[in-house]
Amino acid sequence: RSHPYTHQPHPLTSEMACKAFCGFIVLACIASAIGQFNLFEQSSSISITINEELSIGTDVLELPAFCDNINNWVEPDFYTVQVSPTIYFNWSSAAEAIVVTSRLDRDTASPGSTVSFTVTVTSPKCPGTTTLTVDVTLRDINDNPPVPVDLLPSQITHVTSTTPFGAQICVVSATDLDKGINALHTYSLVQGDGTFIIDSVTGVITLAGQVTYTNSPYTIEVQITDTGNPVLPSAVTVVTVHYIISYGPPKFTRNTYTVNINETLATGPLWLVNVTATKSDPDPTAFIVYSIFSDPTAGLLSINPATGAVYIQGPLDVDINPQYVIIVQATLNISSPFNEYFCSSVYRSYAAVRVFVKETINKPPLCLHDLYFFELPENTAVGSLVGTNIGAIDFDQNANSMITYTLVSDTSGGTFRVQKWENIVSLYLLKPVVYENLVNQTFILTLAATDRGGLSCTMTIYVGVEDVNNNPPVVLPHVYCIHEKWTAGVVYCLPNPIIVTDLDTLAVNGQIVLSAFHDSRFSIDATQHLCVHDLDYEVEQEVNVTILAKDNGGVPPYNQGYAVFTINVINDNDNAPYFVPFNVSLSLLEQLGYTNFLTLQVYDGDLPPYNNLCVNISDTTNNFTMQQSVLLDNRMSITTAQLSVTAVLQYSVQQEWKIVLWATDLGCASNISVTSLSANLACSNTAVALTSTAMVNVSVISRNNLPPMFTNIIYTGCMLENTTTLTLMDPISATDPQGRVVSYAIQSQQVPAFTINNATGELRVLNASLVNYESYPPNPHVISIIVAAWNAPDYLHVSVTSTTTVLIKILPVNEFAPEVTAVRVQNQPAVDQFSSVLYSPPERIYFIPEDKLCNISLPLMALTARDSDAFDETTGCNQSLPYYILESVTPANRLTITESGHVMLTSCLDYSPVYSNGACPSTGDRNISVQVRVCDCQGAEYLMDCNGIAIPRHPQCSVLDFTIMVTDVNDNPPIITTAHSACIGVLEDTPGGTPVTTVTAVDCDFGSNAVIYYDILDAGNAGDKFTLNMFNGSIIVSPGAILDYETPQINLTFVVGAYNPTTPLLMSPNNATVDVCLINAHNDPPYFIGCPYDWTIAENYNTVLTGQIVATSEDTTVLGQLMYSLSVPPTIPSTWFTIPNPSSPIIAVNGVDREYPSLTNIDSLGRAIVDFNISVTDGKFTTTCQITVYILDVNDNPPVFNSSMYMAYVDECSPIGT
Repeated sequence: RSHPYTHQPHPLTSEMACKAFCGFIVLACIASAIGQFNLFEQSSSISITINEELSIGTDVLELPAFCDNINNWVEPDFYTVQVSPTIYFNWSSAAEAIVVTSRLDRDTASPGSTVSFTVTVTSPKCPGTTTLTVDVTLRDINDNPPVPVDLLPSQITHVTSTTPFGAQICVVSATDLDKGINALHTYSLVQGDGTFIIDSVTGVITLAGQVTYTNSPYTIEVQITDTGNPVLPSAVTVVTVHYIISYGPPKFTRNTYTVNINETLATGPLWLVNVTATKSDPDPTAFIVYSIFSDPTAGLLSINPATGAVYIQGPLDVDINPQYVIIVQATLNISSPFNEYFCSSVYRSYAAVRVFVKETINKPPLCLHDLYFFELPENTAVGSLVGTNIGAIDFDQNANSMITYTLVSDTSGGTFRVQKWENIVSLYLLKPVVYENLVNQTFILTLAATDRGGLSCTMTIYVGVEDVNNNPPVVLPHVYCIHEKWTAGVVYCLPNPIIVTDLDTLAVNGQIVLSAFHDSRFSIDATQHLCVHDLDYEVEQEVNVTILAKDNGGVPPYNQGYAVFTINVINDNDNAPYFVPFNVSLSLLEQLGYTNFLTLQVYDGDLPPYNNLCVNISDTTNNFTMQQSVLLDNRMSITTAQLSVTAVLQYSVQQEWKIVLWATDLGCASNISVTSLSANLACSNTAVALTSTAMVNVSVISRNNLPPMFTNIIYTGCMLENTTTLTLMDPISATDPQGRVVSYAIQSQQVPAFTINNATGELRVLNASLVNYESYPPNPHVISIIVAAWNAPDYLHVSVTSTTTVLIKILPVNEFAPEVTAVRVQNQPAVDQFSSVLYSPPERIYFIPEDKLCNISLPLMALTARDSDAFDETTGCNQSLPYYILESVTPANRLTITESGHVMLTSCLDYSPVYSNGACPSTGDRNISVQVRVCDCQGAEYLMDCNGIAIPRHPQCSVLDFTIMVTDVNDNPPIITTAHSACIGVLEDTPGGTPVTTVTAVDCDFGSNAVIYYDILDAGNAGDKFTLNMFNGSIIVSPGAILDYETPQINLTFVVGAYNPTTPLLMSPNNATVDVCLINAHNDPPYFIGCPYDWTIAENYNTVLTGQIVATSEDTTVLGQLMYSLSVPPTIPSTWFTIPNPSSPIIAVNGVDREYPSLTNIDSLGRAIVDFNISVTDGKFTTTCQITVYILDVNDNPPVFNSSMYMAYVDECSPIGT
């Protein structure tokens, strides 16, 4: 404890002094033992410990020196000491020691707790220089009081109503620049009520008493004191403990509330059930609010937010939905949270309300439409389909859903019947309907659809009858009286127009065209008056003209009608009598009495009674008389006036007389009135008599008693009929034996067609039209003519007459072409289907249904020819067998004709060819135009004329043009052209009326035969979710149909067919299969069942939580696509809770440690609470659910000391118990 020589007190510590002294002695012993020894070399470094805060000038180290060469101590006066650095220490020669030169505070950064410096010693007594490194350790003294450490924000603490006794509230700490025992602190509460206590060593404040809800925080004053000497206290620190209410989600009394209720028509609200949830916090201001979290009922159910009462707001219909499921939500409403320390989380819980609806109400059927409109062409075949897709639906699920249909009113009088097939009601025709017989062309039917419960709905069906142009025009026949003189050379139009009617309406029959058929004398003017010209009573007393009426403007196709108009020609006295001859000069032999020496014929072109002739003679000498007689022929009366001589003519008395004859018709009356009856019509007329005269010049000649002599007894000749060329083998010639002049005259003839030259005897044809082979005379077609020849009067004024016979053979002329008519072949199988309409020549049209005359071995029709020429085997062509030539056929090669005039088909007629190659062929048999030439012989033939010259006889031909119009027959069924190779996607919840697709078909027939109706052929359209338009094949979503992807049946497959409603009804041979696939609209987010979740697990327990979490979605298509993820707070290791497979809600628990530092939320049971979230997503929607895990403590940690080594300093002589 003292210097070895000076025995001065040494400032070293007892420890250091002991070391220095003992080391010196030991070294000395060693040195003495081993001889020379250099102290400095053996002790090149040294460590010393001194107190901090030593006064400046205090010596801290004395340096004794020992030299081995002198083996003795070297006094300080004999060596020199240098210290480096000299900031805190330096050598003091006065003190002969190293002393403190600056303040030594170990609590600051400089110098800190240690200081090092180097001492260099030199002495002339010792060789060399010795360097000593000194390490100084500063010993702490208690010179700094404790300084409280402010609580970090994460350490700002709170208590709740559930904080358990003994729970750590917070840790109070302090800092002290001192070290060791001087830096140790003790903690105490300045004052307290026992609610909180503090650990005097650790500063941990724990809860020791009951806390209650308050709006003011708890204040804890803590005094911190160190354990140094002297004891230094800190300032009082204040700890604020907030009371925070421990909120949690409300708890429902049940997870699922089930309600059974009868369906009702009431509109509510109607109470169903009360859902109840309780809260766990004591906050009197917090309350629970109920709401509907998931409501697929679209507002049908509601909840009272305050009471949790669930109500139904509208009617419940089991047929629409037999059950409803809603998710109700209980939310904790915290209206007055305590300041910023309140946790802002939203506390919710969920429960399901499931409502089962029982069917108790019979609901009336629902008519698909209130009104239906159908069109019905008149004369539609009985049994035909008028309309379909009529009906109603009944949403009842019991026997009441059976519907019967009844016509409750029917303005048609039982014309229709209703037939139900499956769910489709169709209207069929029961009686024939004729548009023209109807007063009202629209039938109104009321159809009732009644279920078994007696409830019904009604539909009104309007059936409009369409007029069809099926009635021919009707011409009102008429009888007229027309004077023949009115039409002589002019056109006379009757005063009244032709009356024509048509039962069809003008809209369908079009304009009616009138024409006079087969008589060129008649025409019809623009105002429909019948006009005529050149009527001749003497030719026709009654004329029947056919008036033809065509509707549709005369354009095919049309109907036609006709009527016969009778024209009663009024006989007018328009032809004056005339003498033949009317001027005669003749000579009479004198002295002879002549009886009937002259015969004159008097003609009148009129017919009786106007040709009743009265002939008178004007002869003042009374030498002549006249005898009148009437000769009748087949046309008119011929009056002959025969002159006779009543006295002896004396040449010497008078050589010439002029006799005037006059003829008056009307029987010599001035006028007469005549009434004729024709076609039940009396026609009256008054006629005025007409008169004509003839002059007879009689010359008296001397007597002559020898007649002239003809050169031939009989003259023969020939002529072609209807010609004026007459060929006689010998000319008629007579000579008078006395050389007198011979005159000629025709004494008689069978046909008054010839005349003779008086002077030359030349016989000529006067009227060729009377020389007709076919009419005159009878066989052997020879006309006999008596020709008289007389000589000039002799001196006696006597003329002698002789006669001869002229025989004229009439040769026929091929003057008429054959008249051809077409007749049906009676053995034709399709004769009942064959119809023909005759038009004004030369147009003829024959209607033939297609495929009906398909037996090409049978003739289609037979042509017959009639030749007006008389048959004469010598004339060749006359009435020979007709020769038929098929001039043209358009299209070509469709017909042929046989020698017998049979028209044959070369192939079957097909109006509409069969559907092929995806389309109806554009060509088919429509109209076949035919021209046939018919001749009475094949070529020119020759015959001899009257002169023996061969002349050609050319054939006469007529041309027959006719048209065969092929009519369509319903022989082609509709062909479905729509190909649905893939499923048609329809988005769920698509509204009614939305188009889905269209089924199309073609029918190669024409007109009504090509009308196509569409129908669903099977029951695949479950629930009638789709509606097919029977007229155009379009398919739409049925109005009111609910398309829900989540229902069991999300795909529908049904078959659509097409048919032609005409007779026969033809169904399509192929059908269209319509596959409809509902597309998930993906409109429902996934949700967890039973969320939120809370689990209790033991720490360090590795497990897999399977089946604890269940998530689902109303969109069933995403159930297999749900993906899961966890959101673990960053305060715990992410490996504690993981999802090994994101597609499965299985959570793996691994390495959970309740004692993990960040787990500060400990409940009253000592369980650490961990909250994290699990999320489920379907790719569009994401739902999150909170999981609360309570971690149970396991005795898995041994006690742990705060330090692995504790250092304590005990002063000697410290009392026991210190």
